[in-house]
Amino acid sequence: PPKAIISAKEFGEEGFPVEEFRRHVFLIDKSGSMLRSVTGGGSHPWWSQKNAGVNRMSVAKEALLKTLNSMGEEDEFFIIFFNHGTDAMPVSAMLPATSGNVNGISAWVNSQEAAGRTRPSEALIQAFEQEPDVVWLLSDGEFSQRVHQLVQDMNPSRTVRINTLGFGTEWYYGSRSLRQMATENGGSFTLITTPNTASTSK
Repeated sequence: PPKAIISAKEFGEEGFPVEEFRRHVFLIDKSGSMLRSVTGGGSHPWWSQKNAGVNRMSVAKEALLKTLNSMGEEDEFFIIFFNHGTDAMPVSAMLPATSGNVNGISAWVNSQEAAGRTRPSEALIQAFEQEPDVVWLLSDGEFSQRVHQLVQDMNPSRTVRINTLGFGTEWYYGSRSLRQMATENGGSFTLITTPNTASTSK
């Protein structure tokens, strides 16, 4: 099992653990599978009518905006949503995490919709072009070995840390590709579980 486990509800409320880094790129999967519900069964305390439409994509966007709002103005960020294509933040370079910049990008984040297949290669190339300290890769997909080789070619000295996050359950520990990519690039993997299967460990 992964060392870091967090429920979808907690992830949405707490966001990414960004404290020790300064230059961040967030890669957010927006393939069709991100429309899967995270609300579990109706007997769970978190379940209510207002949560009926909560899916992986909505949790990802909530967590991302929560993270940006918690970052200091000395921190910088860049965001890329990807499926079989990419949709990068509509600026040419990282932005300081000021309240004005975060507010200015929020509507674009909320406009993203999940559809299509999962192909992260172009998003990873764009991420490294920003010269980040850390890449946060959130997905629920499996990647080919060509993707892993691409990252190794771009990050041979593991100068850029890649932290990955994936959706799963206590029986399914998330994408093997995400766990592998974190291990190969000096990062950590975090399992995001649905409410009815979430472990209480962190």
